[in-house]
Amino acid sequence: MNINVNTFQKLIEDNFYGSYNKCAKALNVAPSTICRVVNGNNNAGVKLLSSLMQYCNDNNLRYEDYIFLQ
Repeated sequence: MNINVNTFQKLIEDNFYGSYNKCAKALNVAPSTICRVVNGNNNAGVKLLSSLMQYCNDNNLRYEDYIFLQ
């Protein structure tokens, strides 16, 4: 599994006013993790992926829009 960076960036813009810090706090990960994933320096790990899936479920979003299932 990996994150669709384009739709993830849109999620950050729409739901967190473009703030990596607010997104990181909501997903319970470090802001640097969000930054590295969005910038393409790292792939998303299990913690980020599972937190994103839970966030989507809690907010009536389709996690399939943000995560590529391989």
